[in-house]
Amino acid sequence: MLMWLLTLAGIFICYFISEKKKNPRKFFLISAGIIIVLILGSRHFINGFTDEISYNYLYQGYSKLSFGEFLNLQWGERDFGFYLTYWCMAHIIPWAQFPIYFITALFVGVTFRFIYKNTNATLIPVLLMFAFGMFSFYMAAYRQCFAMCVCLIAFEFAKKRGWRGLLPYAALMFLAAMMHISSVIFIPVYFLLRIKENGAGIAIWTAALIAIILTANTLMVYAAEILESDGYLDTLEFSATGLVIQMFIMLVPFAFSLVKITNMGNLSRLQHSLLILTSVGMMFLGFKFMYYTYERVSYYYSIFAIGSFSNAVTNITHKKGEKNFVLPLQIVIIGLLAVLALWRTTSNINFFWQV
Repeated sequence: MLMWLLTLAGIFICYFISEKKKNPRKFFLISAGIIIVLILGSRHFINGFTDEISYNYLYQGYSKLSFGEFLNLQWGERDFGFYLTYWCMAHIIPWAQFPIYFITALFVGVTFRFIYKNTNATLIPVLLMFAFGMFSFYMAAYRQCFAMCVCLIAFEFAKKRGWRGLLPYAALMFLAAMMHISSVIFIPVYFLLRIKENGAGIAIWTAALIAIILTANTLMVYAAEILESDGYLDTLEFSATGLVIQMFIMLVPFAFSLVKITNMGNLSRLQHSLLILTSVGMMFLGFKFMYYTYERVSYYYSIFAIGSFSNAVTNITHKKGEKNFVLPLQIVIIGLLAVLALWRTTSNINFFWQV
């Protein structure tokens, strides 16, 4: 618990200091990112997240393998790009703690870049990253974390029109698939971003969601057959509390738009796109009841809730004014996210020098 308390305290301290800076958002995201990496990157892998032990031992083993031995072991394996990257890292910096610092810095850096480019917020999206459980998930799912980071970089190219956007997007999606094959589910993002803000666009959006619902079972069964993994079809018991909270968070930007509590008026093109992507994430997350693997898939899209939620909350307006309604509501939201961040995080992790 100490690590999480120190992290949250560091985030809030960075926020208050940033308010006096010329570019508060940039200062906050950079300083808070450094704090998060220094503290949570110092966790010991034994008491870390699920699967982190196996990834750390794999890293230590790779540091002792020659390139030929590595190829004999991994050539032809799925997600070869990840293993090759991991082997290279292990030979450049064989220190066992390095991959934990690296994965933390990679996810935080790429996610904060996404926040900076797609929101006007500071504190709320950073807290949401922890409250939603995204940080915990990606610290356990190393291969998917590598792939997701590549996907978020590709997202910025997907927003561009013409070959300037399409070619880099295609190249990055190929790289992401080499890191984790599940990233192919991100490919439709390029086309979803081109849904227009009119009646036809809403119809296409609705049709896309219906298509996802109708083909959900077939898609997962097909994926399991292609990848020869029966585990993709597992149905596991889980607490519904976390799922309800995640769904509620993802519904907030839609609710605010419907009741016209924000001053967005006609939604900005960016917010329109973020809502579409968030809705797809909600669909996949709901399919967790069908196959548990869909939770893993959902994180490729539910991460866009960081953007849509933050934009909706930071654009709240009300006839009672900023001081009497908007600011108190935002403070309440920040407080709830901080509490959720503590509740959703692993409590038994220690600094590596304590073990």
